[in-house]
Amino acid sequence: MIAIETNKTSWAFAKLEIGINVTGTTLHHQKKRSLIFENGGIIKLVIGPITAMPLEDPYNWRSLICLYNLHIGEYIIPTKPTYPWHKWGDNESKSFKKSKLYRKAVNAEEPDGSREFFYTALEYFINLHTNKRHGRECLLRLICENSQIKYHIGLFSEILNAILTPGKESLNESYRQAVELGQLGVDCVKYYAKCPPGDNFLDHLIHDYV
Repeated sequence: MIAIETNKTSWAFAKLEIGINVTGTTLHHQKKRSLIFENGGIIKLVIGPITAMPLEDPYNWRSLICLYNLHIGEYIIPTKPTYPWHKWGDNESKSFKKSKLYRKAVNAEEPDGSREFFYTALEYFINLHTNKRHGRECLLRLICENSQIKYHIGLFSEILNAILTPGKESLNESYRQAVELGQLGVDCVKYYAKCPPGDNFLDHLIHDYV
């Protein structure tokens, strides 16, 4: 018998039977990971001199130091990404505070264009590497192949999965279509035949790490 104290006046008892899989009914799930920790943090700025004090101690591993610290301040680290083109895009966004007040006043959400910007950059570098104009086709094939992988093991694999999985952003519908085709089991190489395997410098990243 296992006794679990719930409060000062009552007891709850649970019976543990040998031979029962206690994790059989447990729901297994993985918490969503992100590069920006939403729980927040604090950065401190500390400056000051430090000097060693002579002890004439026969043991070299013992020492004494004297230091003076000046704490300049503590600053809360932002939990949401901020992009320079949002800050200086118009007269209403000259400061973060004014931008926040302006969005509250108009009750509008500004779309996040970071993924579209990143995909455009990837397609550009693929075109430079292959000397062709199939950057979009190669990226769509990678997205299709990535969506066919059931489990992503390792930090690098999860980062690639986050990059190659379109979210709710305002993107071209072809990106989400590539995900759906991969989940349906379509042969990504045949469907995106303009970009054969090995024609993309990102192929070895997907096949080796994911």
